Amino acid sequence: MKCSICPISCEEFGFCGGFFFNNNSWQRVYYNLKIVEATVEQIGFYHFCPGQRSILVISSGCNLPCIFCPEHDTVFEKKFAWSLDRAYSTILSEIHSRNPQIIGFYCNSILDSEVIARLKKFYWGKIVAKSNGFLSNKSINFLLDHVDGIIIRFLGFSVSSYCRLSVHPYGYKYATKTLKAAITKNIHTEIEFYIVPGVTSEDEFMQFIDVLDTIKKDIPLHLKRFYPDFLEKTRAPTKTELLMRFYRLAKKKLRYVYTDLWYPHTNDTYCPNGHRVIRRLGWKVIEKNLIHNKCKICGAPIPIVLNETT
Repeated sequence: MKCSICPISCEEFGFCGGFFFNNNSWQRVYYNLKIVEATVEQIGFYHFCPGQRSILVISSGCNLPCIFCPEHDTVFEKKFAWSLDRAYSTILSEIHSRNPQIIGFYCNSILDSEVIARLKKFYWGKIVAKSNGFLSNKSINFLLDHVDGIIIRFLGFSVSSYCRLSVHPYGYKYATKTLKAAITKNIHTEIEFYIVPGVTSEDEFMQFIDVLDTIKKDIPLHLKRFYPDFLEKTRAPTKTELLMRFYRLAKKKLRYVYTDLWYPHTNDTYCPNGHRVIRRLGWKVIEKNLIHNKCKICGAPIPIVLNETT
């Protein structure tokens, strides 16, 4: 019996390290679990309930490991062997003690899809997820049916980039497919794209921007700086000048582009007429100029999800 989580379709033991085949069924095992407090901006969303108090769940296992994973200590280390039920009860306990308005799951969220589905039935707040997008058709639909927002993470947009940064050369094609499915289902969607020195080319990036421009012009795009970590510790971090060059390229076609440099023009949100509607200091929202989903100054609509009290 093949696992249906992702296109690898394992038959006996999950490549992701999160599932094993037992009693004629695939069962999730948690070897590690970390739950941290975070704003929704720290999770990665800029257009979804800005400033809301959240928690981020990071679990063990990954079906598309990247060689610079910043959470490798949690994702790949084995500290215990918990069942899905125990992990779920632990997350529930954290929800009751911290009372977050949003629960987020890390980019290996597809491995936690059953937990997410259970939470969706009882949790009063919003559930969001990051995803590497490397999902089967069944998994895409199941995950999207149980989240309120999703971030699709791209490590590049070519076989060359994914061969150098991850384990499957066509990971970007599956991520694109997941992105299109999220848009079709009208799920709030944002994108992370890593700019990796010596790997990411302008031609590749502009192909990606052209695809986004075709799919949805106003989708929020977050350009991420590469930091050496995990298995890739010799490559230098992305320089500010390089990140800004790709930022300027993206802004030629897309309306909402952000970087993790925290410059006002690359970190704040502006309406189509240039008025600042959200001012941020790092990950903290310090000013909102919105009335519902519109600019307070000119009334221009903004593609943003707000909580009822915003």
